[in-house]
This record gives sequence, structure tokens and C-alpha cells, in this order.
Amino acid sequence: MINLQKNRKNTLLLGKWVHNRSVIFFSLLFASAFISASLLPFVDILVQKLGLNYDLHRIYSRVFLIALITGFFYFSSNLGSVSLIKGHLRKERRTGTFFRGFVLGAAILLVITFGAIISDIRVFNKEITLSLLCYKFFSSFITGVIVGFLETLLVWGFIFVFLSKDLGEKVSAVITSFLYAVSHFLRAQDIARTEFFDITIGFRIFAGSFKNIFDLNENGLAIIGLMLLGIYFSILFIRSGQNIFLISGIHAGAVFFIKFNRAILGFLKKDWEWLWGTSMGIDCVGGWLLIIILILLSVRQKKYVGTQRAVSV
Repeated sequence: MINLQKNRKNTLLLGKWVHNRSVIFFSLLFASAFISASLLPFVDILVQKLGLNYDLHRIYSRVFLIALITGFFYFSSNLGSVSLIKGHLRKERRTGTFFRGFVLGAAILLVITFGAIISDIRVFNKEITLSLLCYKFFSSFITGVIVGFLETLLVWGFIFVFLSKDLGEKVSAVITSFLYAVSHFLRAQDIARTEFFDITIGFRIFAGSFKNIFDLNENGLAIIGLMLLGIYFSILFIRSGQNIFLISGIHAGAVFFIKFNRAILGFLKKDWEWLWGTSMGIDCVGGWLLIIILILLSVRQKKYVGTQRAVSV
């Protein structure tokens, strides 16, 4: 009787999609967003009664994160997340691979930044001090390593692996890269609290999160650049035998350089901004060309062959 109830539970939750882990993963994302939007008015009342001063979009983000983590742990056995993480972390030459990628990621942004400097788009901050320079260097390094590794582990270590199991590597590379690009512009928009109980406010905050994605005049160049970078990451991930340390190192190096640049450089918009960009990311034609060259070079390389196989999920 116990086994029968367990089987019914599994059938109810997973059904014929039991092998499609990407379906489970994306269902968790949408379910977490829906639950967060539904609970937000009630959580906001509790937060106010506790005397805490948080904006609504921050409360929504925290509730979403808790709901996602809870759901992820609930389905962890079906997703094979534990064995998947172990497989990623047991790769060969982890430290050396990570820091070689780190240097490459920083070098990509260095080329773009150098082009912006010689084009007078970016100028050095004259008010920078040695103590501030050292602080920004180390804080940017720590942020780059943490953000680079965790974000890459989520996007390629999980999403890409789940999708490739169901859809194949090529389709998964395009979808994962697109999600990676647009996720940078998913930001919960703050909404002023009303005097009456508003059950819809969470859903309006969620809907407003997509506003920046459709602002192509402002973010179109960056979305294309980040998608190209995502395709480059996908190719390297496949070619390296799903070595998460390689692409997370590149990601970390890029994040480090972006964060550090903000302390030493300022912006002056000039005629060449379309070529070298106006932000610290890859939002320019020069960045596109650089990533396309790297993509072509990586495609020509032979696929990884070694004693450690790609992670199987």
C-alpha cells in the first residue's frame, strides 16, 4: 500500500515527463515566481508588523529565492543534482583551468576597454587613491570568483545539462545562451504600497521584471553580445568535457574586470560608442567581433578526450 501511494505521488508530480529534467527545472522557476507573487501581499504585512523597512521588489526577490531553493531540494533526487555537482567538482586540473579562464575573461574585457580608451569613450578617474585602488581590486576579485562560479554552475552546470539531455547540445546552446543574456535584464520593479490590501501587487511586480528585456534601444546591443558570449561558453563547455571550471573562470575574470574598471574609469559618450560600448560589458560591435573570433577558434579545436567523461544525468 505504501509503495502504491509513493508511485501515485511520483506519477502525479512527474508523469510522462519523469525523464525530462529540464521540464522539472523550468517548472520550478515558473512555480516559484507564481508562488512568490501570490504570497507577497501577506509576507509584506508580516514584514511591516516586524518593523522591517524593505522595498516590495526586495521582498519579492527573497521569497522567490526561498521558494526556488525549497523546490529544488524537494526534486533534488529526480534532478540528480547531488551527483551532478560532484561530477562537475571532480574535474581534472580545477585550479589551473579556472585561473587560465580567469586571465582569458579579463583579457577579453581589456581589449574592449583599451579600444574605448583610445577612442576617448572612457577616461581615467583622477580622484582614485592607492588605498581605494587596492580595496576595489580585492573586492572585485572576490566578487568575480563567487558570482562567476555560482552563476555559471547554475546556467551551464544545470540548465544546459538538463536541456541537452532532452533537446541535444546545439539547440540547448542557443536556448541557454538566450536565457543567460536576458536574465541580466530581469529586474523586479519596485511598486509603491497602497493603503488597501492589493492581492495583485506581486503579479504586477513580476510582470514588470520583463520590462528591460523589451527596451531594445537601451539593451539590445548588450543582449546580443551576452548571447554570443553564452554560445562561446556553451562550445567551450562541450569541448572541454563539461569542465565547469574553464567557463566559470572566464566568467569570473570578466566580472572582476568590469567591477574593477568602475573604480578607475569614467564614461564620455563619443561617436565611437557603437564600436566599443558605453558600459563595462559586451554591448558593442567590437565586443561581438571579438567573441565571434573566439567562437570560430574554439570550433576548430578538437573535442576533449580524457579519462573523465562528461557528466551523465
